[in-house]
Amino acid sequence: MNFNSIEEKHTESVKQLLLCNKKNVFLYKLGENEYNIKLTSTNEHINFINIINFNIYQILGEVNTNHIESCTMIKQISKDTATFLFKFKSIGGLDNIPKKYMYVETKCNQIYNNKIEYVSSNLLCDNLIEKYVNKYEQITCHKSTLSIELLNNNHTINMEYYFNIDIHENLPYFAQDILGYMMNKMLLNLKLFIENIQ
Repeated sequence: MNFNSIEEKHTESVKQLLLCNKKNVFLYKLGENEYNIKLTSTNEHINFINIINFNIYQILGEVNTNHIESCTMIKQISKDTATFLFKFKSIGGLDNIPKKYMYVETKCNQIYNNKIEYVSSNLLCDNLIEKYVNKYEQITCHKSTLSIELLNNNHTINMEYYFNIDIHENLPYFAQDILGYMMNKMLLNLKLFIENIQ
């Protein structure tokens, strides 16, 4: 199933406001600090099963160096659980916002044979990261879920990213959705990178 054909089929229980659909990456606002991004990506030259693992976060960081200073796996707790530290250069290019970091524990859940979810939740600063973030302010990730469904003999993915993240800033009205737009841009960059792999 392609998100292009189902963008109007939303769940009845959640009201979604479409903010952006640039290059078929759909950004929806669900509530305060709460967003959903949907996209489909196809590349006949690669088997997505080979890149759908914790390395997807490293790739996300590498293709978004204008937004992300670093994305580091701090600790692999088990085969399916790891902690990550994201350090951001800026939030949406707004210079008056201090540099931020996000520290999360991420669990990989196999939903079906062809569907995987990465569920992340906030961690407090600890002695594993404190020396790396002393000039940064923490973002609170109340919850985020990255769902990836493999289709077309693993040459196509449907990706959905739900997140509820508080950057702890009193933003002006015109910038209220700056984090949503920034995450949308980052996933668009990931999509374009994947589709250009030969």
